[in-house]
Amino acid sequence: MNEKAKKLYEGITNIDDDLIEEAYAYKEKAGTKGIVKRFIAVAACLCLCAAASLPVMAATGNAKAYDLLYKVSPTIAQKLKPVNKSCESKGIRMEVESAHIEGPKAEILVSFEDLERNRIDETLDLFDSYRINEPHDGISGCDFHHYDEDTGKATFLLSIEYDDGETIEGEKVTFSVDRLLINKDETKCELFMIDMAALEEVTETFNPEKYGAAYDPALEGWDWEDQKVLVPNEGKAVEICEGIYFTGAGLVDEELHIQMKYDDVFNTDNHGFVSLKDADGNIVECKRSISFTDEQWINGYEEYLFDVPAEKLKDYVVVGEFVSSGGLIHGDWEITFPISEEMATSND
Repeated sequence: MNEKAKKLYEGITNIDDDLIEEAYAYKEKAGTKGIVKRFIAVAACLCLCAAASLPVMAATGNAKAYDLLYKVSPTIAQKLKPVNKSCESKGIRMEVESAHIEGPKAEILVSFEDLERNRIDETLDLFDSYRINEPHDGISGCDFHHYDEDTGKATFLLSIEYDDGETIEGEKVTFSVDRLLINKDETKCELFMIDMAALEEVTETFNPEKYGAAYDPALEGWDWEDQKVLVPNEGKAVEICEGIYFTGAGLVDEELHIQMKYDDVFNTDNHGFVSLKDADGNIVECKRSISFTDEQWINGYEEYLFDVPAEKLKDYVVVGEFVSSGGLIHGDWEITFPISEEMATSND
């Protein structure tokens, strides 16, 4: 690489992400007037390709150069992206298996296989961390497809459809993932520790820093940000399943509050739902719930509020449905492949 190309290479790698985002946002706002600016930007990137060999930069892991070019021209970026139909990270291999094509639509199967331990099963979740880069505007998504016990592979289905109706065969797609949520487990049970006939009015509450709420849209005049919650009773917490605990119940202004704790919520996605059930099996769901964390923003709490007259609560039991997990695996999985019916799984 000559000196001029080297300086251009270093310039791209040192571009601040905020400046890239700002420039891209400006281009989007420009509308039709931005066509000239877009042409100039593409031309500039082509000059950089010629001078600094962008394919070489991408092949050596220059993610900034690839991301910059993809924002300006996805078509050019994908043409320059080297083909790599499988990859490994943290002892787990991701690999493209096959594709089915119908004109502008394609369905691609991508598998994950643990090469070191037994961390993958039918509960594998990509934790909304996937990214699909395609050369044209379109609609894309990714869903769990199946798990094969014989091979130990969990397979996901990528769906892509071009907006312009152009055929998709032969185009090159990049699929990347950086987090895998493993070993999810579902638990349904009765919260036997809550005596619905002996609930008391709670006077010790507080107003936490909240990060979410759910409520019936029909409710009017409810200020969830000002909602008081129970003080977690950590000393008497009852473990329902791994990483999920009951931490308190009581009446606040004659309204039933039930509180659950979910350990390391942002890395485990531990979550659940609590309901009331009467003797006939009829279910009463909560009308509102509040989400908040501990001071370290590690463990999450969910407080469920029920609009049932206090004198009738003795006619119900509390039931819950919970999902826990073995946590996240952070990695760097990325594959790039041309879409074809004859797609092979080996690298080119």
